[in-house]
Amino acid sequence: MDALNRASIVIRLPQDVQLAIVEAQTQIRRKAGSDLVRWTPQTELVFTLVALGEISPAQIAQVCTLLPAVAMRSPMIDLTLDGLGGSPNNLQPRFLWIGVGGDVPALERLNVEVERAVAPIVYGHEVRALQAHVPIGRLKQESESNRSALGRSVRVAGIGSVGAFRAASMELVRASATSLGPTLVTVQSFAFGG
Repeated sequence: MDALNRASIVIRLPQDVQLAIVEAQTQIRRKAGSDLVRWTPQTELVFTLVALGEISPAQIAQVCTLLPAVAMRSPMIDLTLDGLGGSPNNLQPRFLWIGVGGDVPALERLNVEVERAVAPIVYGHEVRALQAHVPIGRLKQESESNRSALGRSVRVAGIGSVGAFRAASMELVRASATSLGPTLVTVQSFAFGG
């Protein structure tokens, strides 16, 4: 591992849900403006529970000792993925995402517990409100015309339900560069208790 690692705590999506998102990306690609987007690769289609930022191997080891207890207190979480959206808005988005629904209150509780657990370890960690979505792409180049073109694509794509699944664990992942490009590598997985 490098001296510093960009790390996050995520919920991995099952392969069938990942493939449904890839199909949604393909549908959007067919619309005007889709060549303006850097699409999230299938291996990076995850729900980010907590972004830890750049942390050291020692901090990663400490996080790994704390998360099993947090995970055991959480039940399995039923989630749905549906609806295409953009940030900061659907008219001129910079980022595209698929919304996360289902038991969002359970996700919010888990987010708070994980944030509380890692706060003493990850110095200067910025606590952010939980974003209930899975990022699927972002603009390659920022401009008002590109944002408008992408907004038109979002409006005509008509992406509805993408899938549903039961989250049974969370993972600590780190970004890694490979010969095929960047990917997320699982450091450790933590099973939910119920």
